[in-house]
Amino acid sequence: MYWSNVMKKVLIYDGDCDLCSRFINLVVKVNKNDDLYITDFNSEWFKQLPFNIDAESVSYISKDKIYNKSNAVIHMLMDANRLFKPIVILKIIPKIFRDKLYDRLANNRYKYKSACSVKSVKFYRMYLK
Repeated sequence: MYWSNVMKKVLIYDGDCDLCSRFINLVVKVNKNDDLYITDFNSEWFKQLPFNIDAESVSYISKDKIYNKSNAVIHMLMDANRLFKPIVILKIIPKIFRDKLYDRLANNRYKYKSACSVKSVKFYRMYLK
C-alpha cells in the first residue's frame, strides 16, 4: 500500500479541471521543497488512502494534518517556497469567507478553459525512491 510510504507533504487536486491544472503548473514552477508531492484524485495513491478526503476541493496533507479549500492553498504555498510565507496573513480573514471565495471559484472552474494541461506532471514527485 502506498500509504505506508507516505510523504510529509502531498497536494491532491482535481486532475480534470483546467483551472486546477494551471494552478499546479504555478506550484511546479515555484516549488523549492523536495518534500512536496503532487497527485490528483484519480491516482492509485489517492484511492488507497486509509481515510477519507473530500474530493470536491483541493486537499493538502502536511505531516499529521489535512487541509482543505483555502487552508490547503495557503499552507501548501507556504511550504512550497519561503517567499510565500507572508501569505499566512490571509488567515486573519475568517475561514468561512475565504472558503466562500474558494467555493465560488470551484463552482465555476469548468468555465475557465486553458490551452495547456498538466497531465505530464500528474504524478510529479509522487512516489518515494
